[in-house]
Amino acid sequence: MIALVFALLFAGDLDRANRAYEAGRWAEAAALYRAALDGPGSSHATLWHNLGNCAFRLDRSPEAILYYRRALHYAPDNTQAQWNLHLAERRLGVTRAPPSLPRRLLAGIDAYPRLALALAALLQAAGLVAVLRTSGRARRLQLAAVIAVGLALGSRVAMTQCFAQPTAGVILEPSIAVRPDPHATLPVIARLDAGQLVRVEEASDRWARITHAAGSGWVERAVVGLVE
Repeated sequence: MIALVFALLFAGDLDRANRAYEAGRWAEAAALYRAALDGPGSSHATLWHNLGNCAFRLDRSPEAILYYRRALHYAPDNTQAQWNLHLAERRLGVTRAPPSLPRRLLAGIDAYPRLALALAALLQAAGLVAVLRTSGRARRLQLAAVIAVGLALGSRVAMTQCFAQPTAGVILEPSIAVRPDPHATLPVIARLDAGQLVRVEEASDRWARITHAAGSGWVERAVVGLVE
């Protein structure tokens, strides 16, 4: 009974949020959508997408980019969120270089770890059997390479599953100073524009160590929104 009451209250809040958005009261809608994130059975992908739409309407494009990326974290194939992300980035003049082939391969392994692990085991088993049955040095070297690929796949999956990985972040303010160490008195080694995507290697309450397209360094933690 209690769960049913909470579900009805959540549905009512979501309905009010949708009506506020349709009426052009985007700040009110954003507050209601954010409150709904803690509701029972809430769809985080949909709510973050809706929050992105509110931020975009309120001309807060860096926040919109962050929220669209959060939506895509939960639903990577959401074409509407992908398009809206493109619009928000275009408004800010953010350009994204297409990922290199190695990065696309690593992303595929990270997205489907069980499939990658099964492929790794299959490659190792097939390579080992073939090596035992095949003569000739060149042939053995080729098959050993197959086993090495399988081991590399397995190692990547193990690293992804067992160790903390850097998380994606979005720069929320314009012309953010990047410094070589977490000290405000140190010289600025780069500046990042609002909306840029970075990787957050580590963070404290005050500082975050990031990697960006041109290098790495430290920025104030408050100017980076975490995607995950």
